[in-house]
Amino acid sequence: MNKNVIRKLSSTLAVLFIVPILLSSMSFAADDSKIYKEMAKTDNFVMTEILQTISKVNTLIAKENQPSTDLQEKIEKIVANLQEKALDEVNKLIIKAAKVDIVIVNEYIDVEIGGKIYQVDPFRVLR
Repeated sequence: MNKNVIRKLSSTLAVLFIVPILLSSMSFAADDSKIYKEMAKTDNFVMTEILQTISKVNTLIAKENQPSTDLQEKIEKIVANLQEKALDEVNKLIIKAAKVDIVIVNEYIDVEIGGKIYQVDPFRVLR
């Protein structure tokens, strides 16, 4: 075989092998980009929910003249709703991240709400 033919053939084969690899790595990069956007969205959601819950509880406390069992039960219910929403959103994110080989774990933080400390679940990326 002629050297030019061999050179063209080897170039063509190289392109045929390299292009699929490049395309798959671009696909992973796109998946990573999507998951990082999801992480930011989830983090923003949880922090917004925390701030709204603090505000809601502070408004409730301000309306009540005296602390009572009823008031504490209302606060506990509001906080439980926050904890449930946060955990649900983070768990959805963990599942999505696992699909692109990113490891996210539940990591609770202490949040003061109505003068009491509660644990709420943002997340931590291990990957």
